[in-house]
Amino acid sequence: MNKPFKLSSITSIAQIQHGMRRYPTLYMLPNGDWLVPCHWEADTHFARRMFLRSTDHGQTWRDEDAPVPRENGLIALRNGEVLAFDNYPMLKQDDEYIVGASWSKDGGRSFGPMELATIHAPDAEPWSLQEMMSCCWTTAPEDWTPIFEAAGHRNWRANFSERIRKIMIGGPPPSRAALEREDGSIVALNWYHPKGQKRVPGLFVLESRDRGRSWRQIALVVSGDGLSEPSLAQLDNGDLLALNRTGGPLLQARSSDGGFTWSKPQPVRFAEEFKMRDTTPYFSHLVQRMRQDGAEKFACGVAPDMIRMSDGTLVCVYGRPGFHMMYDLTGTGEHWRHGLSFDEIEFDLCRRNGSPCCDFGSTGYMGVQEVAPGELAVVYDLQNWTESRGKPRMRWTIRCARLTRR
Repeated sequence: MNKPFKLSSITSIAQIQHGMRRYPTLYMLPNGDWLVPCHWEADTHFARRMFLRSTDHGQTWRDEDAPVPRENGLIALRNGEVLAFDNYPMLKQDDEYIVGASWSKDGGRSFGPMELATIHAPDAEPWSLQEMMSCCWTTAPEDWTPIFEAAGHRNWRANFSERIRKIMIGGPPPSRAALEREDGSIVALNWYHPKGQKRVPGLFVLESRDRGRSWRQIALVVSGDGLSEPSLAQLDNGDLLALNRTGGPLLQARSSDGGFTWSKPQPVRFAEEFKMRDTTPYFSHLVQRMRQDGAEKFACGVAPDMIRMSDGTLVCVYGRPGFHMMYDLTGTGEHWRHGLSFDEIEFDLCRRNGSPCCDFGSTGYMGVQEVAPGELAVVYDLQNWTESRGKPRMRWTIRCARLTRR
C-alpha cells in the first residue's frame, strides 16, 4: 500500500551544546502561533519546562518562559482561551488537590500570572515529597513555593526533613489529552496512581464546567499493564478514543458517553506488519527487545500524540525506540497502519551528509499538529547529533518535519 504522507522538509528549530532542549510537544494556538513546550533541565522530579514559539508558521523560533514551572498540557477552547496546567498537584485537604494554572485571553499570545485550579480526585493516592525524593532524582522545588504555601505548608524550607513528610503531592493534573464538549464543558485525561493498585498507573478522567477553574474525577480506567501518558481524539461518530502508554503495546479505549464510561483497553495492532530497521547503536538494543514484544505487529512506545485531521484521518506519533508515525484513513481507530520512522530518515540524512555522528539518541517524545488542511508538522528531539561534516555536535536538537497528504 502506498504511503499517504510525503515528507516535505526537516529543519532544526532549537540546537544547544550546553544545557537541554528535549521532551517536545507541539500546539497550534488559536492566534496562529506555533508553540513547542520542552524540558530545559534533566529528567527529574520538578524539572522545569519552557516554550519555543514561532509567529511565522515555523520559519523562525524564539525561547520563552512558560507560565507554570513544569507545563503539563495546554487546552485551547473555542472562544480562543488557552489554559496551561502544571504537572504537580498538591493535596490540600481530603481528596481536594490544587495545581498551578494560567489562562490566556488572547489566543495564546500571552499568559496571565500563575493561579490555582482545584481537582477533586477521590481515587488518587498521593505520596509525600520525601517519598518522591527517595525514589528518583529531584530538582529543588523552589518555583512551587506558592503552591506549597497555598496547600498549608508555609515556611516549608524550615525544618525541611520533617516538612517533606507532610507535603503530599499527587492527583492527576489536566493534560494535553483534553477537548471541549459541545456544551462548553471540558474533559481531560491523565495518568496517576489509583488507591490500592500498588503504584500501577491508571487513567483518570476529569471534567470541568467552569473553563478549567475546578475539576472533578468522573471515571477511572485501570489495566494490569498500567496506563499512562494518554492522548485523546473525538471521532466522526462522537466517540472519544484514548491511546495510552504501557510497558508494551499502546492500549486504546473508547467512550460513547463523553468520558463517563470506557471500553476495556485493547492493544493497537497494525493492519499489516512493518520492518523495524536497526539504525543507530543507541536504538539497536531497544529495537531487539521491542521486536520480542511484537513492535512490528503492534504500536509500542511512549507518549502517543494523536490528532484527527480535517478530513477525518487519525494520525498518531510515538517513540522509543526511534520515533514513528501511524495513521488510520478510516478515522475509526480500527485500521492503524505504520507510516514513517523519522529515526530512519535522520540516520539516512546523516549518512548522505557525511556526518561523523550517526549514533544519535532521543527521548522518543514527539508532537504532531495539522498546520494547514492536509499538512502536518511533527517535532522530536535528537541527542548528540551532528547535521553534517564540519558542523559542531549538538547535545540536544529539536527537529520539525513537515509532511503533506499525497
